[in-house]
Amino acid sequence: MTFETPTGHARNAALAMVTALLNGDDEAAWTIARSDDHDGPTLAVLLARVVAKSTTPEAWQHIAMQIAEGH
Repeated sequence: MTFETPTGHARNAALAMVTALLNGDDEAAWTIARSDDHDGPTLAVLLARVVAKSTTPEAWQHIAMQIAEGH
C-alpha cells in the first residue's frame, strides 16, 4: 500500500528503509534516506517510532551505545 501525500511518501520511505536494512542492503537504505521524494523530519520521526515500538528501553540503551561507538 502506498500513500500519495508528503507524509505518505515518508511512510513509504520508512517501510522501504527498514526492509532494506533487514535484508542487509545498507546502500539501498542510504539511497532512500538521501532521496528528495519525502520529508526528512517526518521520515526521522517514523523511524524513531519503529525503534520505540520494536525494543525495550534497556535494549535501546545497548543499541545506542553500539551506534555511538560506530558499530
